[in-house]
Amino acid sequence: MQANKIIIKRLGYEKAKVMLQGLGNEYDAALLEYRRQHNIFEVGDPVIRKWNNQLYWIISDIDNGSEFLIHKNKDAKFKDCKVCELHCNLSHATDAEIEAYCRLDLPESVVKSLGEVS
Repeated sequence: MQANKIIIKRLGYEKAKVMLQGLGNEYDAALLEYRRQHNIFEVGDPVIRKWNNQLYWIISDIDNGSEFLIHKNKDAKFKDCKVCELHCNLSHATDAEIEAYCRLDLPESVVKSLGEVS
């Protein structure tokens, strides 16, 4: 994993993405970690929507990184998506948040109520 970070740092994210994307989970994980650290969002990324603290997936980038179509189902179709107006309304989901399907740094009462929201 450390070697992947060095490659990304030396080449820059865009060039490293072209070289590493699709080569395997270790490389994809390094690219995702870089995006998380540098607040870069791409199609396929799991994100938390800040106003409801729930997990969504970026389905389509409709405005060059500032507006995305998102959905709770990772494999949703374009027509089924909700629009998140600005990238500032999103934060990258951690691996634990993906498993929990919501933001984890919330009070327990809020996390319980999220399970009731559709």
